[in-house]
Amino acid sequence: MPRLLTLGTLHWTGEAFGREKPLLLLAFLALGGPQTRREVARKFWPSASNPMNSLSVAAGQLKRAAPDLLQVTETQVGAQVACDALDFQEALRRNDLQAAQVLYRGPFLHGLALAELGEELEEWVMQTRESLAASYRTLLLQEAQRQLASHPSEAGQWAAQAYALLGAAPPSAEEFRALYALLSAADHPDRQKLAREAAELGLTLQAPPRPATPLLGREAELERLAQLGPSETLWLRGAAGMGKTALLRTLALRGGTLLSGRGVRPYQTLLALAPEADHPQNEADWLAHLSHHQAPLLVDDWEAADPESRRVLLGLAQSRAGGPLVFASRERPPISLSELTLRPLAKEHLSDAAWERSGGLPALLRANTESELAESYANLLTPLTPRARQLLACLVVQPRPNRQATSRALSLSADDMAELLETLGRACLLQDTRPTAPTAARAWLGSQPTLETEVLTLLAPHLGAAEALPLYLRAHELTGSNDFAGFQEALEKHARTLLETGRDSEAEALLGKHALSEENRLLRARSLDALGRYPEALSALESLESSPLTEVFSGLAPKVGRFRVETRLRSRVQHWLSLPVQGTG
Repeated sequence: MPRLLTLGTLHWTGEAFGREKPLLLLAFLALGGPQTRREVARKFWPSASNPMNSLSVAAGQLKRAAPDLLQVTETQVGAQVACDALDFQEALRRNDLQAAQVLYRGPFLHGLALAELGEELEEWVMQTRESLAASYRTLLLQEAQRQLASHPSEAGQWAAQAYALLGAAPPSAEEFRALYALLSAADHPDRQKLAREAAELGLTLQAPPRPATPLLGREAELERLAQLGPSETLWLRGAAGMGKTALLRTLALRGGTLLSGRGVRPYQTLLALAPEADHPQNEADWLAHLSHHQAPLLVDDWEAADPESRRVLLGLAQSRAGGPLVFASRERPPISLSELTLRPLAKEHLSDAAWERSGGLPALLRANTESELAESYANLLTPLTPRARQLLACLVVQPRPNRQATSRALSLSADDMAELLETLGRACLLQDTRPTAPTAARAWLGSQPTLETEVLTLLAPHLGAAEALPLYLRAHELTGSNDFAGFQEALEKHARTLLETGRDSEAEALLGKHALSEENRLLRARSLDALGRYPEALSALESLESSPLTEVFSGLAPKVGRFRVETRLRSRVQHWLSLPVQGTG
């Protein structure tokens, strides 16, 4: 069946027919449908003395080539013809990229002498050419975005084809950004050429970096975001480090426009959407400008955005104009919007090592060393108040957090304690009173010796001796001091327990390093005696300040032999301490 070919050079595949104007008329009618004869004549022969006669001549030429091509009445003229441009439009509607590639042999009516056409007809040719090419470019970009995650190199090739497409108008600002993101992700050489062209047009491009946080376990959330349709808005809420930015950057790589909240100047957050020298100056103009933005608009760091940009963006959400709109924030939305809340990752999505390191907090997954882990965890705490960080540190140092003791140590009322625990829970840093990521929390606190010492010494006096002593010993490691309030009392109770249960060596090692009080030094003398180290026991006792007990021992020394001194020493120490002695030596 004969066909009219318009993509590339204008050509009729039937009986040889080389007259350009009648074929152009056929293309005009094929794509535009039936038209009034007077309007067609005026557009095609605006300078003719008798345009209607010129139309009749052209129609006659076409009828002689193919009698059934035209349908002519007294007032209208139409065409019934197979045309590649019509097939191409249908392929675009079906998103059939393979068929579109076969059909698009070049720009619509390429090589046509436009200067010989009237102004209206020339405008129709150019508009049709650019419209068909723009739709094709959109289809190519969609394919590039689809290939990006699994085949970035192929995605770059599709993007390069979209950028170099013949017949298309220069890319829009959002297309420039989408193309640059795709070419950059694929490290395609055309990205430099595109960047230079954008700079000449006054556009600033920034290739979205690859997600800084792995998207393990976020497939459902990413799918939800990717399926947003035009005019739909979603509020992506999550604590610091939950992966909001990583999700938005992934969407930006697929063709969305990523904005980061900045609040120094009015509308500063929005300036990336318009050339610096010619951006809208007020809220109404910005709303009008953004209502034509069809690519997904992704707003990160909502809290940091300037107030003027916030009003515009919320107005855009309420107007339901433009493309999909996503806000990322730690807080709830200020107006009623659909929400998607990010929680810590489920354990089944992570290896045992990754779970131990991160507790499911995405921001901690890339940390490979303890210092990196401590730094990543510290970044999660940036939004918290010093009081909240102090409470968190108090809970970290306790193997089994004691809520009552913690409240007393920090002088917190019940309401204050509940409020701070809720704050830490919303930040996904606690589950009840236990840290979500204990390994990371300990690494962080280990990098904060002043804070750690503070909470250790505040908390320990409010705990039982068994729970308090490890805290005092850690404070000693940090400072070298044994002179903390309550330390010697806790040490005495623990040392007595060790001696009563025959763990004399443990008691001596502990007391030898930390005993300051008279009671603890006497206990050390007893532990040395129990270990058979009698001279050291006597020496330890004699080092004490003068007391009735030490005077008795000192008086015995010149009068009796060494064995009797040691024997009496053990007997007197046993009696003074009221503790059982293990063995007789």
